[in-house]
Amino acid sequence: MIDLNVKFAGLDFRNPISIAAHCPAVPRRDLVTPEIDMKLWRKYYEGGVGSITTGTIFFDEMLNARGSTRFCPIGTKGFAEREGALGAATMPDCLWPRTPGLEAVARAKKEFNDIRIIASIMGLEADLKGWASLALEAEQAGADAVELNLGSVMMMESAEQALKGIGTRTSLPAGAIVGLVPPVVAEIVKAIKKTARLPVIIKVTPELGFYGLLGALPHYKESGVDGLLCSHSIMAVAPPDIYNQGATSFPQFKKTTWWSSIGAWNRLVSYRDVSCVSKYAPDIDVEACGGFVIPEHVIEVMMLGARVVQLSSGIFMNGLSWPGRVVTFLRKYMEQQGYRSTDEFIGLGLRNIVEMGEAQEEYRGQVGVVIAHIDYDKCVGPDSCRVCLDTWCIATYEEEGKAKVDRDMCCGCNLCVMRCPHGARRLDAEEAKNVLKEMP
Repeated sequence: MIDLNVKFAGLDFRNPISIAAHCPAVPRRDLVTPEIDMKLWRKYYEGGVGSITTGTIFFDEMLNARGSTRFCPIGTKGFAEREGALGAATMPDCLWPRTPGLEAVARAKKEFNDIRIIASIMGLEADLKGWASLALEAEQAGADAVELNLGSVMMMESAEQALKGIGTRTSLPAGAIVGLVPPVVAEIVKAIKKTARLPVIIKVTPELGFYGLLGALPHYKESGVDGLLCSHSIMAVAPPDIYNQGATSFPQFKKTTWWSSIGAWNRLVSYRDVSCVSKYAPDIDVEACGGFVIPEHVIEVMMLGARVVQLSSGIFMNGLSWPGRVVTFLRKYMEQQGYRSTDEFIGLGLRNIVEMGEAQEEYRGQVGVVIAHIDYDKCVGPDSCRVCLDTWCIATYEEEGKAKVDRDMCCGCNLCVMRCPHGARRLDAEEAKNVLKEMP
């Protein structure tokens, strides 16, 4: 019997597959109705997800805003051609008005009564009362928890505005800039907890970086937060067109700026932050978001400690049916691997993550021992392929019509294994046992 249930932020979820906060793209905010949300959410619900997070609910004063979202594909020729994208949005057009947003929460909670509905909210700057009142309204609408959007980067007009807010801790542009000041985040959480009773989840901005997140963890703990979401899209800029005098490659743009990125590249930041929280603050529940575009990515981040995994990039890349396919994959994976419950593999990979010095010691012991080898049954030879000879590696050379490895010069960098188009390279110590015996 396979048990997909998970517990996160004090709540039970029927499975760990969740929908990340994203809004349907509309040209004007006066076109927003709860039914627009519900059309998407019904597809996700039919696929069997365990929870849905609403688009970020803001304030009604934005009804005449225009802009919504436009994507710019960022790719590389060849195997990585679907690398990712940038998503442009104006301020505050990337958000959902409060009235239809809260109504959508109420309708979703009534129609999808066996899954969790999480309300993503964003208060004005560091206005504690505003955040608390919005959280209370979400609770009254029926939300099971609130997720504080402290990751979106579209809410500032300039870098100067952001720096001024961070320096003074006042007049902070909403979103990621508030998230860059953990003491303020802690005060927002405490203000909400004094007003509302539902669990509070912080959506961490990846702009904190690894060490910034480490420094933020004590503030999160002190606030009494119920869970952390790691993380959000990272800031990036569209590449210039090198054949058009550096014009931006963003579709139909003459000017550009730093937008939010989507796609597989984001998942490494999520892996970093999820594992950081799981390792250094194991008493705080953590969920993951960002860059998961194949089902295996979901398992990977769960093994780093994520109890719930939000999907967004994978939906944009693979369609509305993709979350359902991930749920199916998860069940089959557990059956094949012999896991009866998600708790049996959540965090399993953390035992292999150690402090930097310890990992470096392991690597030092492998130098001269773990080296590259060539399978001549697969190697087609220098007459047909010279990939491994056209390299910066000083250990690979040609002799008597064959590619060979100078074992004394090989440092085991693994680059030749990665580049070989015929799978003729491997990295191991199979043929270096005599050297292993000599190692202290």
